[in-house]
Amino acid sequence: MELCEALSFCAEDTGGYFPTEAAARALVRRAGGGGGDGTGATPNCLQAFEKISRRQPTQCLQAGMINAVLAYVDFFAASIKRVAVSAVANACKKVPADCSQFVLDSVPTLCNLLQSEDKMIVEKVAACLISIVDSFSTSVDLVDQLCHQGVIEKVLPLIHTGGLTALSPSTCSNLIGLC
Repeated sequence: MELCEALSFCAEDTGGYFPTEAAARALVRRAGGGGGDGTGATPNCLQAFEKISRRQPTQCLQAGMINAVLAYVDFFAASIKRVAVSAVANACKKVPADCSQFVLDSVPTLCNLLQSEDKMIVEKVAACLISIVDSFSTSVDLVDQLCHQGVIEKVLPLIHTGGLTALSPSTCSNLIGLC
């Protein structure tokens, strides 16, 4: 059974005994098409990322998970997109300074996902961007880089009166805090 399938069936409590860093790197190679068969990020692979990202977000960031997961996100069905975005949001809850570049590289794709018609995807991406800004808040340079990537411009339409019904009140409130 391949790694992606095995991890997608693992119980939550077995994560402590699992070589997470090696698995994350193998999954990134697989998601990036490095598996040799060209299948890339399969649903099982994304589910495995989602599970690992809950317990070991830093290892996922360091392995390059975000870019691997988001590389083909536009081609996924909505249900698979939700899993992919959830994995990215988990990994970005508290971004260490040494992982900032992995996150900054993904911001344009995340901002584009804010235009999704799927409310769950927009909620997760908004929460992810809020976490990223919170993580970077102590660095003027990192916040400046986020601003130059247009985060505020992409968030403003969601805060506009018409967007308030699409997002939860807490998400809207947190997005207002970004501006």
